[in-house]
Amino acid sequence: MSDKIIRKVVSRTRKAMKADRGKGSVFNRDYNVPEYRNGAEGMIKWVEDHCYGEITPISLDEDAFGDIKIWVKMSELPDTPHPDTGRSYKEMWEKQKNVLRKALEMKNGVFLNRLIVLCWPRGEGKSFLACLIQLWKFFCWPRQQIMLGANSKDQVKFVHFDIMRDIIRHSPDLHSQVGERNIQEKEIRLTNEKGNVDSMIRSISSFTGIVSNITGYTFSEMFDMKNPKFFVQLDGSIRNVPNAMGVIDSTVSAKTHVLYSLYINYIDKKTKTLFYSYRNSVTGDISDYWHPLMTEDQLSDYKAKFPFGEFERYFLNLWSVGTARVFTDEMIEATSIYAIDKSILNNTALFSALEEKNTLIEVKKDAIEKHVPSDLEEISVRIVRIYERMQKIDEIYALSSDFGSAKMATINDFTNLENIFDTHFALIAGIDRGDPSAIRGKARTIVGVIAKGLPGSRSNPHIANMLATAPRYLYLILLLANIETHSLETIKEVLEKCNEEFEGIDSLCSERYGTWDMEDWCKDRQISFEPVYPNYDRQKEAFNELYNIIKAGLFKCPITNIWGSKKEDILREEMLVFDHDTDKKWFGSPEKGEKYGIQDDCIYTIGWSIYGGRNINSDLFRIRKSMTSFGVWMPDKSVIGNYK
Repeated sequence: MSDKIIRKVVSRTRKAMKADRGKGSVFNRDYNVPEYRNGAEGMIKWVEDHCYGEITPISLDEDAFGDIKIWVKMSELPDTPHPDTGRSYKEMWEKQKNVLRKALEMKNGVFLNRLIVLCWPRGEGKSFLACLIQLWKFFCWPRQQIMLGANSKDQVKFVHFDIMRDIIRHSPDLHSQVGERNIQEKEIRLTNEKGNVDSMIRSISSFTGIVSNITGYTFSEMFDMKNPKFFVQLDGSIRNVPNAMGVIDSTVSAKTHVLYSLYINYIDKKTKTLFYSYRNSVTGDISDYWHPLMTEDQLSDYKAKFPFGEFERYFLNLWSVGTARVFTDEMIEATSIYAIDKSILNNTALFSALEEKNTLIEVKKDAIEKHVPSDLEEISVRIVRIYERMQKIDEIYALSSDFGSAKMATINDFTNLENIFDTHFALIAGIDRGDPSAIRGKARTIVGVIAKGLPGSRSNPHIANMLATAPRYLYLILLLANIETHSLETIKEVLEKCNEEFEGIDSLCSERYGTWDMEDWCKDRQISFEPVYPNYDRQKEAFNELYNIIKAGLFKCPITNIWGSKKEDILREEMLVFDHDTDKKWFGSPEKGEKYGIQDDCIYTIGWSIYGGRNINSDLFRIRKSMTSFGVWMPDKSVIGNYK
């Protein structure tokens, strides 16, 4: 170890650990010390008296930096400041202690909070702190039954359980109380003089089943939980148990997730026994972080390496990007904007402006929550100015009537779109049909028709051949219809109306289920019909293309005015939660099975529309005029008068 390391710390030796092997000592148990049960101060004293933590020593000599890790007693954490961040391990622990003082408040020997949530950026010690809290209860309270919960077996085994096991093994006092024999593969025990289990820590997952009458639990990386049922069962298991407590550590989740609901309830003071510590960094400023090794260079490297959204979730911890969903907030908002600074389809500038605007909104929210009124007016003005630069697609055409109901675009809208984007179009359609017999079913039947064009191809028909890259086709929604009866005849009526209004639909794609005679119906109207079996590979092909189109800013749609499950615009509602689970090979809404959950029928309709029109290129675009008949004038010369 370098001489320039300010505080020399020696890790536990094999000899010391070997001395602690066995059943563990039943004498001098920490729950015999009342002082340790004195809320936060009792825990802090217990941790500093008995616990060791793993650190990478900080040296003033940058050449001496390495990845060697050592275990150091928590009361002797080095105060050496990192040369780049100016922070030390001791300073980090002091800030964590301030959180504990709020989280572990007691009144008359009873905890005021029964659930503690640590929602912090990655690498800030939230898992370590969560484990310390439950280890404190395990050693300082008698008859503890503590469960370590997570979404998968691997996650729970390699996160909280491993942390607790390592803390015990490297902390001589704790290891002597437990004994190596009582550290099992998935369970840690404290036994009495007869060898019976007094207290235990056990790792469980959502596959384990229901537990009851436990005294505490932890939940790691809750943001990835697909179904809240496991959390509900776990949290419900501590009911009516004195001083029972749950501790959750996680980065941010989707705003439809229970983790965000807990945050909102805490902010609105709707829950009296919840403590929620939320920390973020809006801009990635290193002063927002506690860990001494979180340098600006490291943050920049992660930002460059991680896909968009992952860095913002894990290291900035922003609710706006806290979901693993397919479409980001900027991508969703861009679908309703066709120009910025009067420049049509300037999507590079558009996405840059949207990101800046959303960052400013987060900064404003953060300032309001922290009661920092300075610059709020200036931030608000900057947000308004960004909005003023944008032109909405609703300014060109609408999919809602003056009375607020959904409607189809008109041939006049269509002609206007041709002029603005300098392209003729092909019309591609799709259907996602719900079960007609499922009267109380949640799934909808959605019909969609999309105009596919190539900007600039009307004035330059050969532009597709001149481009060095693949043509960047534009997709504009002309019709979205919710067929509440699921009737195939109603589906045909809607498509027939669109077929006549725009002088023909070019392609129609639908899942095989419930299509019946659609092939013959399409053949009579010279529409190319493609029924598909929705296996994972075909879904992946359709939704990858949809994702790339939306990411490029080439998918536009006005407000639909079709009510979804929770919002009045079904398309944006479904885009907010649409997810891709690569492990389960599944696309859709994680709320699909819930009673009032958001569905995914609209996204599937659009996906199949684009998939069915994948082989249609600019050579097939054509001039269109409405085929809708308004009647025929037949002059009758036998009547009296001249009506010319």
